[in-house]
Amino acid sequence: MEYHDRGLALQDRNAKARARILMKVGAFVLKVFTMWPFYLYKKIAGVSHRYSLPAWLDNAVFYQIYPQSFNDSNGDGVGDIQGIIDKLDYLKDLSVDALWLNPLFDSPFEDAGYDVRDFVKVAERYGSNEDLARLFEAAKKKNIRVVLDLVAGHCSDEHEWFKASANNETSFENDKFIWTPTKWILETFQMVKSEHKREGFYRKNFYDCQPALNYGYGIRIPFLKWEQPINNPAPMATRQALKDIIEYWMDLGASGFRVDMAQSLVKRDFGFVKTLEIWRDIRDWFEKKWPEGVLLSEWGFPDASIMSGFHIDFALPWAVQGTPGMTFNDTGTYPFGDCYFDKEGKGSAHTFIRNFLTQRDKTKGFGLFSIPTANHDFQRPACGSRVSQDELKALMLYNLTFSDLPVVYYGDEIGMRYMEGLSNKEGSRVLGRFNRAGTRTPMQWSKEKNAGFSSSDAEQLYLALDPNPNYPNVAEQLEDKNSLLNFSKKIIEIKKSTDAFTRYATLKVLSGQGKNEYPLVYLRETSRDKYLVVINPSEKTTSTDLNHIIGQAQLKLGQGVSIEGNTLLTKPVSYAIFKL
Repeated sequence: MEYHDRGLALQDRNAKARARILMKVGAFVLKVFTMWPFYLYKKIAGVSHRYSLPAWLDNAVFYQIYPQSFNDSNGDGVGDIQGIIDKLDYLKDLSVDALWLNPLFDSPFEDAGYDVRDFVKVAERYGSNEDLARLFEAAKKKNIRVVLDLVAGHCSDEHEWFKASANNETSFENDKFIWTPTKWILETFQMVKSEHKREGFYRKNFYDCQPALNYGYGIRIPFLKWEQPINNPAPMATRQALKDIIEYWMDLGASGFRVDMAQSLVKRDFGFVKTLEIWRDIRDWFEKKWPEGVLLSEWGFPDASIMSGFHIDFALPWAVQGTPGMTFNDTGTYPFGDCYFDKEGKGSAHTFIRNFLTQRDKTKGFGLFSIPTANHDFQRPACGSRVSQDELKALMLYNLTFSDLPVVYYGDEIGMRYMEGLSNKEGSRVLGRFNRAGTRTPMQWSKEKNAGFSSSDAEQLYLALDPNPNYPNVAEQLEDKNSLLNFSKKIIEIKKSTDAFTRYATLKVLSGQGKNEYPLVYLRETSRDKYLVVINPSEKTTSTDLNHIIGQAQLKLGQGVSIEGNTLLTKPVSYAIFKL
């Protein structure tokens, strides 16, 4: 037993070390090879932001749904579109303005639907195109918009486009994929050797089963004829196909798209010079047809993505330096350790706050930089030792008030926990070690069978349920006035009652930027309203001098925080919003 425990401890240390290297090296590489070239290009070319935002985004809250795990209406163990329709009243009561749905399209599900086999067909397990149209209409009646997940840079190797390409049924001039002409090209980590009629290698975008669509190259090697300019016929045909997909779903009733790997379209495009050109073309076309529509990017670099025409970008842990150090503790998809939101109080928020505020300032007025509570690719707030209601409330307060557009990942509003030890499910394990399945488990609606998610047998469920008999669930938390769910609803209510948490408000951090500096304190202010947010996620008792407080401070929500004159006092794991 002693040797077994030592082995597990060693595995934990190794996993944590690998995750830290991945997050830190990844962010550094992106900075060197994308951010710096972009700023150089921006300066030389004199490009600038030129887009505006529809008014409904000014004070919106988004809610992300992983469809196969949200609500199963037909008892097959997998969530579906009708299941989402059945829960629209719950979502309306939560006061969300828009839903972002992970891919619903026909797929062999080698990567949970991000390997699309047919871009204009709903996968049978979710329902039909008609069902999705009904969801659009039902949500619209409740003033909720529905945003789909658009996989723009690749498809499944089972897509008819790729089958035709792999069997030499398309010409070089109109091929939607990138192929080397012979098998005598050295294989790289980006190329996959053909096992089809066509010789050579094809370019992939993520897994081998996800061939990259051909949008062309930025910097080309002249003698490699498969590296085409973005305005060649084949890349232009691919761009038009993407517009056709967008148009199909928007005409059916969608409100926009979250674009997967949005920066990946053009290959070898240092500084995103040509990628920006393509997305600006798409945004110009998109905005003329659907001025209230929205485009969200999985990019993690707002200055580039919002300049490219996206309305919203996300603070992604592998892209924005300092992000993992805010919330990633010793457990999860990417165990990190020493995070700021941990009772030990050993974390630092400095790097993240600096990068976040820099990007917010650069894009303010043109787009939004969002902090999600979590998403399908990384761990939830309730992870490892961080499971108490007060810890989760402190983190939820930050998630809903620090950025201008919060995104709640399904189940985080009740404190669903990241589940360790699950098997690989539909490509959930990345780089062979990091498992995303733990954050994709079924929504916990009640204490009924299968947590109210499905009437199926347990072995049919998409993923296993939380085995803890005291798992959090919606039904119980709705009845508990002190629950995380009702706390989250109150924060959203406060947010909606003022313009101090909108994109027009200033965001000024007063405390929390130094090493091990607690609490995190920030002002959200407009000419009409001023709010002070105080969060102490540590076990420390703190005393902070605040010369910025003028007049009376009215406690709107929270516990363990008091103001005596200009001194701010916080108890361990405390949090509050004050109206000044």
